[in-house]
Amino acid sequence: MTAQQAGMGAIMGWLIWWGLNWRHRRQVQLRMGKRIPRDDGRLVVVVSAPAIALLSVGLLARSHLGFGVALLLAAIGCVVESTVRVVPHLRSGEQKLAMDHIVMGVALLGVLVLSFMGWNRLPPLVPGM
Repeated sequence: MTAQQAGMGAIMGWLIWWGLNWRHRRQVQLRMGKRIPRDDGRLVVVVSAPAIALLSVGLLARSHLGFGVALLLAAIGCVVESTVRVVPHLRSGEQKLAMDHIVMGVALLGVLVLSFMGWNRLPPLVPGM
C-alpha cells in the first residue's frame, strides 16, 4: 500500500465517521422528540467539513503534516467516542445510541491505522536518515 492509498483510505474513514455522526444526531432528535438547536448543527458542519477537506488535501499531497494531524485527531477521536460520548447514553439506558459511538470509534480507529501506515510510507523528513 502506498502513502496515497493509505491517505485515500483515511479520507474515506473520516467521511464514514461524519456520516455516522450525522445519522446519530438525527436518531437523537427522533428519540428525544425535539430538535437539536440549528446553531449546533451548523457548528458541526462549519467545523468538521472544512477540517476534513483540509486533512484530505494534506493526505492526498502525502505531507507529513497531513498525516501527523490525521494521526493526532484520530487518536483523540477514538478515546472521546469510546469513553466520553458513550457514558451519557449508557446512564440514560440508551444502549443503541451508545453503540453508535462505539461504531464511530471503530471508524476512527481505521483512520488511525491507515494514517500510521501512510506516515510510514512517506520519505524521511531528514534526507539520509
